[in-house]
Amino acid sequence: MKVVLFCGGLGTRLREYTGEIPKPMVKIGYRPILWHLMKYYAHFGHKEFILCLGYKADVVKQFFLNYEEWVSNDFTMTKGGREMRLENSDIEDWKITFVDTGLSSNIGQRLVAVKRYVEDDEMFLANYSDGLTDLDLPTMIDTFRGSGKTASFLAARPSQSFHLVCGGRSSTTSGPATSSSMRRSTGSSPSASSSATGTTSSGAWTPSRSSRSSPICTIRGRRPGSSGSSGSRSPRPASDMLKLGLGPPPQGGYELLCLGAHSDDIEIGCGGALFRLLRELPVARLTWVVLSGNEARAKEAREGARPFLEMAREGRLVQKSFRDGFFPYTAVPIKEFFEELKREVRPDLVLTHYREDRHQDHRLVSDLTYNSFRDHLVLEYEIPKFDGDLGRPNTYVTLDEERCQEKIAHLMAAFGTQRDKRWFSEDTFRAMLRLRGIEAASPSGFAEAFHGRKLVF
Repeated sequence: MKVVLFCGGLGTRLREYTGEIPKPMVKIGYRPILWHLMKYYAHFGHKEFILCLGYKADVVKQFFLNYEEWVSNDFTMTKGGREMRLENSDIEDWKITFVDTGLSSNIGQRLVAVKRYVEDDEMFLANYSDGLTDLDLPTMIDTFRGSGKTASFLAARPSQSFHLVCGGRSSTTSGPATSSSMRRSTGSSPSASSSATGTTSSGAWTPSRSSRSSPICTIRGRRPGSSGSSGSRSPRPASDMLKLGLGPPPQGGYELLCLGAHSDDIEIGCGGALFRLLRELPVARLTWVVLSGNEARAKEAREGARPFLEMAREGRLVQKSFRDGFFPYTAVPIKEFFEELKREVRPDLVLTHYREDRHQDHRLVSDLTYNSFRDHLVLEYEIPKFDGDLGRPNTYVTLDEERCQEKIAHLMAAFGTQRDKRWFSEDTFRAMLRLRGIEAASPSGFAEAFHGRKLVF
């Protein structure tokens, strides 16, 4: 059978390794986890693999393109090393298909991206690429075939539980787990279904995907009396700050407009907020505008915008080539473009540059935003730089650790031309998120900040 392996995630829980390599490429001995997993399937005769790539896909591709069989096979060396003959081979009869399934895609989106490779098969296998097991795979497959179910998966008892299932006496899942007898899914055969069969095992190993073992709940307390105290106090929420939302979405979902003078501006200023909003809100249309860029920067703009555009129902990238650094001196054609854009979009939210930004291009874009979209909700994002012009923001979007790492990893991966700049670094971006998280009393300690000049309650 074909084996679909999900190996495109960011690996935020192994950051000391995954800054340079994706999590499936972390080595066990002298070979990466991914190789050991593929060897497991090949041992049982399943040698056709489909790799769902994403974060640092090039590392996975380079490993197999430059594969050194002698590392894990017997060989005979003669003539002082000038001639070598392999005595056996481990991947010669493997078929591996490499598919780019997106930097920020979830498991379902990655599976849909490779649908064409498995849709004609009666059955296929699928798994994360960060776990190993000694399960007898043929037994699991035979059990599944006789179950009459749509999908089957392996679950193992971990030290912490997050992906939870309830297993009945017949190993049929019945709903979310509510007792202490919880197991975690470490492998899957993902097909949409209302029922599935589960196999339990004690011989599975998988790194934790989270550092917390359970959600924190707070209970609304009674309003204190005039003396300011009550008989018993309920747990305090993580933040007492007033939280505002966008309100009910219009029919079909929200429309967002993101404006940036340069190819990385939007991602730096509000990448984390957009990763969160696009996952949590129904976004019908996302228009992403980058107003300058030479050939290299234009390519980076496309790569930078891609994961965001893929998450919206309709995503559109608009790229212009106005001269970098000269916006105020060539303002007329830029103003004309904004007037054209105003006739094409009706955004519920506009994200643009901070009005007091000392970079001349940023400042002009902010001014033209208000000229053209004065009746819209506009939030101004901030970009750290030499000028020290961050200001005092008044609107925040809190971010969890995973969204923070997703933003930072995306910036470092997508914008290679900027990595030699002193300020363009992981610690700069994390410091900004941490500072604004303190100001927002963020439960995670991280947030992005904006300037909201006009908000109507």
